[in-house]
Amino acid sequence: MAAIVHHGGAGTTGAAIRAGKPSVVTPFIADQFAWARLLNARGLAPAPLPHRTVIADALAAAIKTVLHDGAMRERAEKIGAIVRAENGLVRAVDAIERSTGGRSGLRSGRNANGPANRNLSAVDAPSGRKFAP
Repeated sequence: MAAIVHHGGAGTTGAAIRAGKPSVVTPFIADQFAWARLLNARGLAPAPLPHRTVIADALAAAIKTVLHDGAMRERAEKIGAIVRAENGLVRAVDAIERSTGGRSGLRSGRNANGPANRNLSAVDAPSGRKFAP
């Protein structure tokens, strides 16, 4: 896969960034426009192509751009490698624990029947840390 054409939703945008591939974004609602502008501003995508106005020629030109713009492809690869190296789950749990003063129950075992703790209890982080006792 050389590039990703998508709507610009937060999850899809995150997956495209993590994959280290440039994007062509055709937003149609809400935050998708912001994510499309962000990818463009960071040099990871050409200008957004809002779905109401996109035409085949513009889409084809955007795809050609992401396939042939070496600098854009290189930026996407570098940022993708950074994101893949992050330990996002551990960082998210740390942030939640800090913001709740350690009262979230994600690591303590309190809320052991809650979905977050049930899922985290079986997860070993790449760092070797466990999420539940």
